[in-house]
Amino acid sequence: MVASHGSVSRLQVSEVRREPMRSLDQVQLRAGYGIEGDRRAGRAGASTDRQVLIMDSETQRELDIGPAVTRENVTTVGLDISVLRTGQRVRLGDSAVVEITGDCAPCSFMDEARPGLREQIDGRRGVLGRVVADGLVRQGDTVALEQ
Repeated sequence: MVASHGSVSRLQVSEVRREPMRSLDQVQLRAGYGIEGDRRAGRAGASTDRQVLIMDSETQRELDIGPAVTRENVTTVGLDISVLRTGQRVRLGDSAVVEITGDCAPCSFMDEARPGLREQIDGRRGVLGRVVADGLVRQGDTVALEQ
């Protein structure tokens, strides 16, 4: 049976493009806006489908990469990210909901982090989503696939 729930192990925001991610104990997600404090928040157009990047710590361990190497906003443990499909919704904490908009294709930054990582992580970098319900998300909160 595939795990349809887990928990939040880390939260990160990127305030400036290509600068190190900032790890936080909690983040505020806002519907139609994104994560407060993240550089992608509030952008219109294609960026609305890229408000949140969710990655699982199991894949990070398997690939021997640290947190935020893949530039994810939410790192999970226990949730099988590979089962998430476009249009599905994931609840983070008590009230925040992210609608999955697709897989996150690896960019050249992956090879800067470690040569060959871009090819190695293809199809496994995580999923992108847009925030459809507001909520405060904390480390340790439950992450669950909505039915």
